This record gives sequence, C-alpha cells and structure tokens, in this order.
Amino acid sequence: MNILTAEPQFIFKDGKPEYAIIPYRDFSIAFENPSAIPQEVVDLAVRNGMNMLKSWRQHLNIRQSDLANRIGITQAAYSKAEKGRPGKDFLMRAAEAMGISLMQLDLDSEA
Repeated sequence: MNILTAEPQFIFKDGKPEYAIIPYRDFSIAFENPSAIPQEVVDLAVRNGMNMLKSWRQHLNIRQSDLANRIGITQAAYSKAEKGRPGKDFLMRAAEAMGISLMQLDLDSEA
C-alpha cells in the first residue's frame, strides 16, 4: 500500500490557497498507482476511527444519499453497510460509484 505523506507547498490568492504543489513522486503515486490512498483518507480512518468506506466518502465530499443513488440502493441500506462489514460485491459497486479502485477501498483486496 502506498500512502502519500509529502507536505505540499501552497500558492495563495487573496489569502486563500489556490494551488498545491507536491513532489512528482507523490503525484505519480496518486495518479498512476491504482492502490494509492491519499493521506486525508488515512487520517480520517486512523484518527477518527472510520472505516475506509466512510473515509473515502467523506474525503470525496459525497453524501450518503448521493452515493446510495449511484449504487442503486436506499440511503438507509447504504448507512447500514457503512456501519457494518459490507461484502466484496457491495465494496466493488461502491468503489466504482466513487471512481476509485477496489484496492483503495478494501485493503484486503488483491484486485
């Protein structure tokens, strides 16, 4: 598993971050490696005790109801899955709906 750890440099505009500059190595990990996990997702999982499903959803700023619609289930069913231990089929559908690989969502997955 590759985890992005480099501190980005920021370019500010009107006192707010406009761009982030990261080392090329970290860029290539993030965009060329289907198993890369952004540090923010790791932080949500580790520091806040979230599972990877909830960590990715929050990182991508997707509401439960929106992700449930993408998967084709109710928000209540999605919420139950997020709180429990969803199966591989559900995780595959959730990963596809979020635009990430199964390996990024399910650390035990090999595909």
